[in-house]
Amino acid sequence: MFKKLHFYLRVYLGFSKREARGFALLIPFLIIFYTTPILYERIVLHDEKAGYANWETTDTLNASLNSDSTFRESLGHLAVLTAGKDSLPKSVRRQVDYGNVKLGFAETDSITLQVVPGIGKAMASRIIKFRDSMGGLHSKEQLLEVYGLEEAVYDRIWEHFEFRPTSIEKLPINSAPVDLLSKHPYISFGQAKVIIAYREQHGPYRSVEDLLAIKILNPNWVQRLKPYLSFE
Repeated sequence: MFKKLHFYLRVYLGFSKREARGFALLIPFLIIFYTTPILYERIVLHDEKAGYANWETTDTLNASLNSDSTFRESLGHLAVLTAGKDSLPKSVRRQVDYGNVKLGFAETDSITLQVVPGIGKAMASRIIKFRDSMGGLHSKEQLLEVYGLEEAVYDRIWEHFEFRPTSIEKLPINSAPVDLLSKHPYISFGQAKVIIAYREQHGPYRSVEDLLAIKILNPNWVQRLKPYLSFE
């Protein structure tokens, strides 16, 4: 290609051999001088504009924080999900009250629960399964019944989540079959069979006191089960 260019310069422009060679060597420098401003605008100035945009976004964010309580709450939720302040901008980090903004435990899932130090994938799944199979929790202390959950980890859960009692899904004790009753964590298959056998012999249960008439059932166990029973 260099030889062809050298040939055209001599034939069509009347350059001498030395002039053609010098002009050919000058071409790469001309290309560099031409492209440098374009590259500068696309790379350097583009990054500066992006930086200005980020500063404007931060200013807008600060303004929203000062005027919108809902936005502050959303940032608090984000802080909990990311399990720490360090992931937020400093301007936001200073204004988020981590002590007052918590996610509801009843709405969380096994992935979100893993933000708690000491809770991995298996334990998170075990906790959520326990909560859902119970049909809801009427007391946060019930979580201590989850197999393998240490008390220190249990305490850390409430640093990230808030316990709010919710409506409990109750078992229709006068119509539920054995398999439905035995699915509840508090009721074994044997206990479910006894409950149904007594119901078939003596008729529908009218209150929890009727369950106490079954001598093989522990009174403490009956009281623990009471919030989950419907006698309609």
